[in-house]
Amino acid sequence: MEKMKVASLQMEVKQGNKEANLLKARQLLEEAAREKVDLACFPEYFSTGFDCEQLNELAEEIPGYTTNMLKEESEKNGMWISAPILERDGKCFFSTLVLIGPRGDVLRVHRKAHLWINEPRQENKVLTRGEKFEVTKVDGSIIGAVIDADMDFPETARILALKGAEIFLIPLNAEQIYLNVIRLIPLVRAIDNVAYVITTNRLGHSDGYEYAGGSMIISPLGEILASIDDKEGIITATLDLRSLRKWRKEAWSPFTRFNLGAYKELKALWSL
Repeated sequence: MEKMKVASLQMEVKQGNKEANLLKARQLLEEAAREKVDLACFPEYFSTGFDCEQLNELAEEIPGYTTNMLKEESEKNGMWISAPILERDGKCFFSTLVLIGPRGDVLRVHRKAHLWINEPRQENKVLTRGEKFEVTKVDGSIIGAVIDADMDFPETARILALKGAEIFLIPLNAEQIYLNVIRLIPLVRAIDNVAYVITTNRLGHSDGYEYAGGSMIISPLGEILASIDDKEGIITATLDLRSLRKWRKEAWSPFTRFNLGAYKELKALWSL
């Protein structure tokens, strides 16, 4: 595939109300289907929100109730769906991104590696950290994912880019006070790695905090192809993967200039 039409689905998440959230998700997917989208992306914890006290009630195995519902939608509409959910695996809980495809694919793509430590989401107290960054092939393109706070670390995106990722999915669960952060860092990650970036944030109120929205689709040159402020809805853009592959070979690209030998001491310095 040389071109892919993608959508970021920004929605108000009702804390702990899975049925209401999944109803809203279906409505947004119907809108994306009318736009003939190839890949539709939801925000982190889109089906549940995050609540330390309700993990047992809200978390799901993969496959499970939410992924099975999205599988039906994916097959019906002929699209891929990026679904960041609260996952239960044995006695452990994760913030996990699943890619669901129109041919019955249910692929666990990424478990969040950098957990939030501040109120109201002290994930570090109850979630288990993921330990790796992998890429997934989707219809001829290569996709990588980082979840929310993972994007704060440039190493995460660089690992994915060096593994071939052309599209970065960044689902967010970010409050209004971080709006400038979630606008700036994805732009840098796109330029640093000559990659398309899709951010998807939530809306709504919970625990006295207001969530920011501000979802974007960004080109490898740092252009904002589509954005939305603080309202529900979808934004779309068509990604030109052929051009991306050409740009990665240009003289200005980090892929032609990266001096791996200059970083030999990084591992030793990190352990100090």
